[in-house]
Amino acid sequence: PLLRAPESWAPPGRRRVLYTPWMKYQVRAVPEQLGPRWDLRRIGPGWTDTQANLATAPAEFVAALGPGLFLIEVFEQRTDHPLDVALREALRARGEPLVRFSPEGTPSGPEQPFFYQLSDHFNDGEQLPIPHFIPRLFEALAVGPVLELYRLD
Repeated sequence: PLLRAPESWAPPGRRRVLYTPWMKYQVRAVPEQLGPRWDLRRIGPGWTDTQANLATAPAEFVAALGPGLFLIEVFEQRTDHPLDVALREALRARGEPLVRFSPEGTPSGPEQPFFYQLSDHFNDGEQLPIPHFIPRLFEALAVGPVLELYRLD
């Protein structure tokens, strides 16, 4: 696993919020000399130097994030996540797609996450093409969401 650098825990001037057990473990139990630390950040409004707003100006928001690598979950069809769709579109427009990680291990295929209970991860009331569970079970190399990695220069 990648260890986070201290500057990636919170935007400048804000207090650190530890969202996951892995984050808490890194802060409390992992010695600094264990390995390299990486600037891994949750994308949010506090990380930009401008007032760029992801909801109203996604291209400007992504430009304000500066150069780096961005790993995002794919939400193209799941319209209950409009900011995630906007972020992906802005990254596609400005950045270079490097790799796509999917449970099937292929660059194409369904965007839906592959979990043991797929019905929990779809929009309520929307008619999305839900892949059949059993064929996916035999094709899948992993469980989890579909992820894409982009580079912004």
